[in-house]
Amino acid sequence: STPKPSSAASDVYKRQLFIEPIVPPRRAYIFGGGHLGLVVERLARSVGFSTVVIDDRTEFACHERFPEASAVLAGTFEETTRGLTVDSRALIFIATRGHFLDAEALSWALSTCAGYIGMIGSRRKIQITRRRLLESGVPQEQFARVRAPVGLEIGAVTPEEIGISVLAEMIAYVRRSSAVQPLERRMSECTPGEGRRTEPSEAMHEENRGAA
Repeated sequence: STPKPSSAASDVYKRQLFIEPIVPPRRAYIFGGGHLGLVVERLARSVGFSTVVIDDRTEFACHERFPEASAVLAGTFEETTRGLTVDSRALIFIATRGHFLDAEALSWALSTCAGYIGMIGSRRKIQITRRRLLESGVPQEQFARVRAPVGLEIGAVTPEEIGISVLAEMIAYVRRSSAVQPLERRMSECTPGEGRRTEPSEAMHEENRGAA
């Protein structure tokens, strides 16, 4: 006959294992250290993201302005992005001070495997940036990865409200929520005659050119 397991052996068999995976926080790369970048960086940290701020202006990319960011990088985007390693869990937010810089940041973002890429802007700015990248050789299908203009439709106007809209969309992406309404379709589907909240987005773009 088959021997019965001892009491000690039975205890082992009955034990349950609880496994809690430990993963590093998601990293949010924020291009543009202007007013909106400042708001988004603080909000991103408040929900547990690690943040990296990138700006070509030293006065906007400094530890005095972003004391709790994981990294603050000042210099040309070509220089500052050279050593960055981006994984598929990363989030990239673009709110620079000009169209050319937007295109440069977005070109780099599309060269990575980042899961979330969002860019602030009016319809006009989005079309200019898209056209510039198409002319430089970026494939059309890549623009389906870009959320532009970025954020959820909550009627946001102020930098703080727009920042909340952006973070809400990031959280919806991370949590894979389907119960949210995006502000705009993906960049590849945005046409000059469509879009909402263009005035506040354009106002923030102008502010990022030189506002503290």
